[in-house]
Amino acid sequence: MSELALGLKRLHLPTVSRLYVEYEEKATKEGWGYVEYLERLVLEEVAHRIQTRIHRAQRAAGFPFIKTIEEFDFAFQRSIERRMLGAYLGRSL
Repeated sequence: MSELALGLKRLHLPTVSRLYVEYEEKATKEGWGYVEYLERLVLEEVAHRIQTRIHRAQRAAGFPFIKTIEEFDFAFQRSIERRMLGAYLGRSL
């Protein structure tokens, strides 16, 4: 195992560890600079951590199933208007 792989493992950066070789090849092909290469790796790590946190919270909540806003039946539940949720979701619907 390389020093880089050991360091990433010690720092608990599994996504960076998994992707850095692939991204290095992309960076070479597409002409990314060092900052862009590092930025993309860090953004992937952050996105993975957010997704992991969401999955853990869903499991801990014990929901019988998960439903996205796109799957919600607004015709059935008439007391909730889709456009009113836009502010809570960070976008207009």
